[in-house]
Amino acid sequence: MPPERYPVRLPPGMRAVHGRQRWLYGDTDPVSAYVDEQTRIAAGDLCWLHGHLCLPAGELALRLAGTSTGPWLPWRGQQIRLARNFLGVALQPSPIGQAGLVRVATGGVFQFECHATRAQLGGLVSAEPAADGTHLWGQRVILVSEAARAIGRVDRAEPRPAGKLAVRIFSRVFSPPWTEVL
Repeated sequence: MPPERYPVRLPPGMRAVHGRQRWLYGDTDPVSAYVDEQTRIAAGDLCWLHGHLCLPAGELALRLAGTSTGPWLPWRGQQIRLARNFLGVALQPSPIGQAGLVRVATGGVFQFECHATRAQLGGLVSAEPAADGTHLWGQRVILVSEAARAIGRVDRAEPRPAGKLAVRIFSRVFSPPWTEVL
């Protein structure tokens, strides 16, 4: 059966990426989060919580434009905001025009696209910014050096397929308030 195609509202220069299940292993601790009818979430998207709404990482810049952060938030600031409100990885899609609940994994190990040549076991990762720095990719990660920007850690130190990285995610929304998850 061919994948369903949904109309998408994407930031300039961002191309649609069809979602795929990225879970490798580990307890996902899924939760159900509300998605409004104006938002498209693909399976495998990195998601964050904005008030009561679950949103993909790619929409962070769109949602914050014109708010108290100003007309544009630099990509490092977007990574910090994503990490601070990181919910997890979408386990199912939610098309535009359909409000409702979507299952989101708050833990576990997932495989993401990553163009780093070497990744150290336990290294910090965050969503990859677009080349022009205007938004974050929803299904690609990069290695970062600051815990404030991280959404997970490298889980495998073994040789990996080119462009793929196993990441243990840590939801900051569902982490105990007395512990530091990263």
